[in-house]
Parts: sequence; C-alpha cells; structure tokens
Amino acid sequence: MDGTDITEALTPIDTAGKLWKWESTVVSPKNLTISKKDGGEEKEILSLNAGEAKAAPASSFESSGELSLVIKGKVTKEELNYPSVQAGRERTKESRTTFDLSEQEEKGIPITYYFKAFPVDYKGENNGKPIKYELLAETEEQKKWFEKIDSISSLSEGSIYGLGNKNASLKFTKEAVHKTRHGELGVVNIPAGQENLRSKGWYKVKIHSSYDDSTLTIPLELVSQDKLVLQQAPESSTPETG
Repeated sequence: MDGTDITEALTPIDTAGKLWKWESTVVSPKNLTISKKDGGEEKEILSLNAGEAKAAPASSFESSGELSLVIKGKVTKEELNYPSVQAGRERTKESRTTFDLSEQEEKGIPITYYFKAFPVDYKGENNGKPIKYELLAETEEQKKWFEKIDSISSLSEGSIYGLGNKNASLKFTKEAVHKTRHGELGVVNIPAGQENLRSKGWYKVKIHSSYDDSTLTIPLELVSQDKLVLQQAPESSTPETG
C-alpha cells in the first residue's frame, strides 16, 4: 500500500480465507499493488483514491506506535455482521461478527442477565406491567454495580439506511437484590409504553452504572399480545361437485 508491505497486517473476513481486510492507518490510501510472493514482475496496481501519497503509511497501528481515529460514521448491520442473511432469512441474533465493537463494554464487570420477549398492545403497553430484567448479582462488585445503575436508554433496530428511534432517558425502578432459586438477583423494571419504545420489534437497551462507568447492552423484543385463533370450517356433509 503506497510502498508499504501490508501482507502481515491483513486479517481474514470469511472463514474460508478467501476475503481479507486491512485496517487502514491513513485517511486516504492511494494505490494498492498486488504481486506474486516469488517476487516476479507480474503485478497489478489498483487506484483507490486520486493523487499521490505524501509518505508511506504504517502497515498497522501496532507498528506505528499510535492509535488514531481514521473515520467516523454509522456501521449498519449489513456491514457489521457476516453474513447478514443466511439461508434466505435475515439474522437477528448474530453469533459471529467481522468487526468487534464491544471491547469497551467487555472491560466492565461481567453481568449475567435474564429476559424474555415482552407482549404489548397497540399502545406499547401490557395492562400496566413493566418490562423486567433480572441481573445476576452474586459477587460484591456485581451488587455494587447494580446499586449504582443511574441511567437506561433504548434504541430500536434500524435499517441499512440509518439508525432506529432512540430514547436516551428511560424511566425505571429497581428491586433490591434478593435470593432466588436461580441465585441472587437484582431486578430492573422499565414502564412499558414510553416514547420510542412502543412499536413491536427488536431494541437494544443500554444500562449504565456509575460504579465503574460501564454500560451493559441487553436485547429487547416487543411482540403482539394478541392471541391468534385458527378457525377451521367443518367439512360439508353434502359436498357438491364443480
């Protein structure tokens, strides 16, 4: 890349090893040169951006000794996950990703949570019942983290054209940590029907704790509480042809 050998800095995108990516250390790389390993004269030059490079880029951030923000923008689900569609169905609970955007959250205290789909009516409510999350709090750090929860926000699942609707300040209450047959749990209750949290679908709920200034991201699915009834007409005792 612009005179720098980046071969060792390439990382695979797919499990078959046919697609590779390079984390650019410059904002606007110019020319990519591809040649054979044996050093033969046969090579291909791909022009990525107009102009000439002012200096050879570092092959990786580790080799440069610096960490820079090269580009800022939205990462859509189609760019984040590989593949976005599998067996003809869109994936909603991904198990693999080609880009790890969760490093900051993983530095926090490990929190195990329990949740299930929440049924709602056309107002996004459920007869006054709140959305409930149960957080495992068996260690002292987990208990302190739960006690210091100070804000909760939500973001609905967006599309490839943009992010979804956000509520940056959800109302919530907490139930003190108590013993259950599943262990010691702290309960977070979020009143249903709040702004931008009414439509059926998938959401990301972010729970922030001031104890270590970390955020726990939990999925939420709102489903219809209407019960579907299948009615089958009885067969006629006197069928007619035609």
